[in-house]
Formats: sequence, C-alpha cells, structure tokens
Amino acid sequence: MSASNVPVGPTREPHASVETNVPVGSSIEDEGLYTSSSSDPKSPINSLIKKHPPRLKEIFPEYYPPLFFVTFTTFNRKPVLATEEVHREFKKYCHRGTDFGVQVGRYVIMPDHVHLFVRLTTNLSIWVRGLKRAITMTLNQERLWQHGFFDHLLRNSESYGQKWRYVFENPVRAGLVKSVDQWPFAGEIMEYQRV
Repeated sequence: MSASNVPVGPTREPHASVETNVPVGSSIEDEGLYTSSSSDPKSPINSLIKKHPPRLKEIFPEYYPPLFFVTFTTFNRKPVLATEEVHREFKKYCHRGTDFGVQVGRYVIMPDHVHLFVRLTTNLSIWVRGLKRAITMTLNQERLWQHGFFDHLLRNSESYGQKWRYVFENPVRAGLVKSVDQWPFAGEIMEYQRV
C-alpha cells in the first residue's frame, strides 16, 4: 500500500460504548465530527478522546490509602506457620511497618497460609516480600513460600467486617478448633473504622 493510499482518520463505526449520535453504518468522518486539526476543547472529537480511563479518578482517591485483603501460602502447603515463633515475628514485622505507612488490620495465620488486611502507601509486593523473608529467617528454612500472593482491593461497597468473619472462621472450618476464640494465631494490629 503506497503512502497516498493509507487511510486517514477513523474509517469504522464508533465503538458501541461511545455515544456520538452518528447513524449506524456511517463513520465519524461522514458526519463531519472528525477534524484532525481541531484545537477547540469542546469539539465533538475531543470529547471522544480520553487521556486515561475515566474510572481511575473515581476509584483510587476514595481508597487512599487503599485497603487490601492479602493471602499468601507456603510451598506445597507445608504446615509450618501456626507456631508462637511465627506469630511473634509476624506481629513484630507488622508493628515496625507503622513507621513506614503500613497499617495491618486483622489477620489469621493458618498452618499453611496467612490472611491479612493491610492499608499502605508503599508498594504492596515489596512489603509482602519483606514479611515472607522475616518469617523465613525465623523458621530458618529455604524454600518456604509459594511464589507471589493473592490480593484484593476492598471498595467502599464491600464489607471489611463481613470478609473478616469469613476469614476468622477458617480454623473452625479446617477442624483445627471448635470455636474461633480458641485459635491463638489471629488478631488485629490496628483497628480500621470500616464496617
């Protein structure tokens, strides 16, 4: 295709989610809406072009600092975490995090995985990696962790309390204790005001 045959401007129908009042089967060009040299910010084409997805401004400022639900697991589900030694190191690391803008809320340490809620202004991956490293050094083991972790950003419509109740009941569902109050490896470092 020679340079003179290269199409200029949009030649297909507008995306279905964009309202342009352009009849189906015609293009933006056909309706005179496409002007490549338009500097008018109110021109129809400039209203169709976005610099970033519009939802980003709506989501993240409301969740600052964001609250994450995090889970990470031992390699091959090796049941080595439910000990006083691990629990003590976990709490120590989480308390130190408050000096760096990290606020751990409720948590449960199961024999082969950890659930926690954390609010932070730093990099979540780096913080989880540091927590894993601290626990690994405490247990003096080499390959302790499954690679990565699961995280979920809690939004305003989600209930921190409801997710917590489900996680808090894990030891009972796993048959480790008869009542949630009997599991010694759970608690709360910082209290969140979310319900």
